[in-house]
Amino acid sequence: MSMITETLTVGTWHELTDLDDAGLAQFYLDSADLVIAALEAAEPDSASVGYSCTEGINTFSIPLGKQCWLKLTTGACDVTYSQFDGVLVDLDNCAYAKSDGVSVDDLVTGEPPIVGYDDSPADQLSYVGLLHTEAVGVASAATIDSASMTLLFSRVKVGRVIRVYGVESATSVTSGLTDYASLASGLTLTTAFEDVTLDGNGVARFDLTAIMQELVDDVGAWTTASPLQLWIGDNGSAPTSGNDETATTFVSGKSSALFVRAS
Repeated sequence: MSMITETLTVGTWHELTDLDDAGLAQFYLDSADLVIAALEAAEPDSASVGYSCTEGINTFSIPLGKQCWLKLTTGACDVTYSQFDGVLVDLDNCAYAKSDGVSVDDLVTGEPPIVGYDDSPADQLSYVGLLHTEAVGVASAATIDSASMTLLFSRVKVGRVIRVYGVESATSVTSGLTDYASLASGLTLTTAFEDVTLDGNGVARFDLTAIMQELVDDVGAWTTASPLQLWIGDNGSAPTSGNDETATTFVSGKSSALFVRAS
């Protein structure tokens, strides 16, 4: 997130855009001059009557599908609020593949990645995944000050180790995937990786700084339009429990976004 300050104009509706939380508007007004707020799907008309705001911090819950609009009625006022500046996951280009090494060899695209092992069938299934973001917006050879992503996993087996590598490609590799092998071992991956051990909450925070730095340094065709693509798998040994020990990634809008700081 980043804090931004914008100047309100008398008599003009001003939308608070890209809020960190689409259901909550929290903002600071630096003046006691009258500002009104409206919660509407589109810009209110000039005669609309909103809620009176006060100097300082104001908080409004935003109904689903609506936005927060502010209008200064007289005087001068600046508004400061937190704006989302993460990179969203591109679910259409995410993928996972599964194989039992005998008769099952399936590739699924456009779905959240599933990783790990399912030991319940007679022939154990192995899963690997590809997590794909939208354009990262970071230039080639930039200095990556920080890069992180928080993911939520379901059906968690406590203690399983999830490993991610960067995929060394400046453009999407999804369309070139054909089967389990093409995803499991057919991609060029970064030397850098990140391991996270799952706990009972299923929440895993990945520090991707080293991976991002390697990508912008080593991928020759990297541009600001390039996505981050992460190979994701279970780095533990195959289980013998007879149970399904896979973990499914939840991809949930801003909560699973990539946050990068570069200079």
